[in-house]
Amino acid sequence: GEGEGEECEDTCEPPRVCDPNEECVECLEAEGSPDPGCQDDRPFCRGGLCAICLADDDCRALGTVLCDPASGECVGCQVDADCTAADLGAACLPDGTCAECADSGDCGNRGCDPRTNTCSDAASDSVGRCEPCVSDEDCDGERVCAVARWPPQVGEEIGTYCGWPCVELGSDCWGGGTDCLDTETRGGVQTQVCLPSSSTCEALTDAGETHCDADEDCGVPDLDDAVCSGMTCSVECTTDADCPGAMECFDDVCGGD
Repeated sequence: GEGEGEECEDTCEPPRVCDPNEECVECLEAEGSPDPGCQDDRPFCRGGLCAICLADDDCRALGTVLCDPASGECVGCQVDADCTAADLGAACLPDGTCAECADSGDCGNRGCDPRTNTCSDAASDSVGRCEPCVSDEDCDGERVCAVARWPPQVGEEIGTYCGWPCVELGSDCWGGGTDCLDTETRGGVQTQVCLPSSSTCEALTDAGETHCDADEDCGVPDLDDAVCSGMTCSVECTTDADCPGAMECFDDVCGGD
């Protein structure tokens, strides 16, 4: 640095200081930790240079895992054990961040949400058809956690729900307000799943069961996916196949039970 190899007490450009070897440095390690010569974003003195970290614990306070001993920079995890040792979760993700889980094996008797890498609140195999889910393991039987859209198949995602893969059902899916729709699982696998074909899971669940005073009392709030007919929730239809359970299509609305 400036003044290197000569008396540098009065020649170092502030905030650099003169070390015992007569070299201009950013900081003096003897002055403590964090070093008063370093800024808040690089508070530690390491070999005369201000660094982010001296030890792994310095990085964990910042949400990362390891302190690179060569550079004094915080770096991501390399193996799962880095995360468990830091109490930052069970899984080291490909981008070097730690998470609660990478797959269901990290969650015991629960699934792992592939979008958030957190363990599901639901026990495995406990979520039924057309109920909200965050992982395939949530769903009972051979169902998968699939993306539903409004309008069905072509619109924006409105949630993820348990449904049968059509490879398991084939033509048995058709009817009851459902059909085989092109979609993907919550984990991003493209597939066909048996889902509501002209309404939503919430609308089919409410149909014939939920009391209402207006259409807004039925189905998903702010979606035109259900109607209130005779003070009972229902869905619109063109044929009986659009109606859930034993309901039939009368005057473009599912009715009866």
